[in-house]
Amino acid sequence: EEQGAMVIVRAGQDTSISVYTGSLAAGGVAAGAAVDVTTVRNQTRAYVENINDKETVIYAQGGLMIGAYNRFAPADDQTIIIAGASLAGSVSIAGVVSVLTMENVIEAYLEGSKVYADGKIKIFASHYIEIEALAGTVSAAGFVGAGGSVVVSDLKNSTLAWARDAELNTTGAIEILARTRDNVKIVVGTAGIGGTAGVAGAVSVSLIETTTEAYIDNCLVNLDPAYKAAGSSQSVSV
Repeated sequence: EEQGAMVIVRAGQDTSISVYTGSLAAGGVAAGAAVDVTTVRNQTRAYVENINDKETVIYAQGGLMIGAYNRFAPADDQTIIIAGASLAGSVSIAGVVSVLTMENVIEAYLEGSKVYADGKIKIFASHYIEIEALAGTVSAAGFVGAGGSVVVSDLKNSTLAWARDAELNTTGAIEILARTRDNVKIVVGTAGIGGTAGVAGAVSVSLIETTTEAYIDNCLVNLDPAYKAAGSSQSVSV
């Protein structure tokens, strides 16, 4: 059959957020609070597989690339800011709470198919998170000032690249790659000022659970005699 040019199967997800949350309270007795809850759930997949038990066959003169990527970062590279302030003549209370929950699945795969390529076969999945958060409170009063800041980050990510039950015929290299990068920076501070008593507390909790896998399972490489000549010049990287 006539061979086509390079075949590209690609899926991408780019999420950006801006968060600015604040509170200000003032009076004889003052209390203020700022709360931010952000939940992000993404599934990004790029794949080639059989449909309704019918075998998928790809002819790619320029090679085959299957790629999935996910990126999360603050919009315009800005810091997530959560702030609170409370000023009172007698009693002042201020608090801020920030909760970020994230679940991402990024997957690129080839399953149960035949590929005939005169170039590279590449399957890759990539995930990148960049978070920079600043949370703080100031509480001041003539008698008692109390302030508290809490930041909780719960990140669960799965980045998977694989080939299974496939026949890979190629004159080029075979690459199956999975990559994850988490860059998290959190600054939390609190000040409590009072003529008699000042109380302040700051808590930051980061839970990061990451699964990154790249593998080949039950695949045949260069089963077609026309591709046997690739020989020692060919490489398989996982």
